Amino acid sequence: MFESEGSLTAPTLVYLARHGETLWNVERRFQGHLDSPLTERGAEQARRLGQRLAGEPLRAVYSSDLGRTITTAEQVAAPHGLSVQPHQLLREIDTGDWTRMDRDAVRDHPIWGPILADYQERPWLARLPNGESVGDVQRRGLAFLAEVAPSYAGQAVAVIAHHVVVEAILAEALGLSLEGLWLPQRGGNCFVSLLEVSGATMVPKVIYDGSHIGELVGLDGTKGDPLGRA
Repeated sequence: MFESEGSLTAPTLVYLARHGETLWNVERRFQGHLDSPLTERGAEQARRLGQRLAGEPLRAVYSSDLGRTITTAEQVAAPHGLSVQPHQLLREIDTGDWTRMDRDAVRDHPIWGPILADYQERPWLARLPNGESVGDVQRRGLAFLAEVAPSYAGQAVAVIAHHVVVEAILAEALGLSLEGLWLPQRGGNCFVSLLEVSGATMVPKVIYDGSHIGELVGLDGTKGDPLGRA
């Protein structure tokens, strides 16, 4: 997705984070391109993310165009006097027919159960019914960075997205194929990563820092939860 030639300009610093915990995260429902509100814990996670990035010289704050990311991104943008810039390429994976459904119902479905097993353990093989694959998400996530990052060379931006978007971008930054997913590091709600993006190169400087979240780590922030993806 990136231009093949290198860049002589200073890299763009990209602070990449996931939205705060939502009601459907707690209920273990697939959200996809629909929305549910942040929980009280999710709102506080977003506030802490905003505090964590308040001292960084952000020139822009981008988010997906879904409500849970915009609400989170507003907490990041406010200390800098910035407006959130929504972008459709940053949307979560389209969960298709699974949208609104809880994980147990999908797991117990005779056709969907094996697809969910692939999605959890071999995600590069799975296309969600009438939805997207992880590869689809990675392509549009990288397209977003290729489009936006060159405009902020030598500057810093925040990007608030979703679990699958963040994982797919980080896999590319770490030099992993999609078969390297899911990452062994688990990134909870509002964990933040830092990438240096320059031309065709992404250098990961921080992967899934959750120190600012502390005791508010939610269901999707523990390595023992295999279902907190999307």
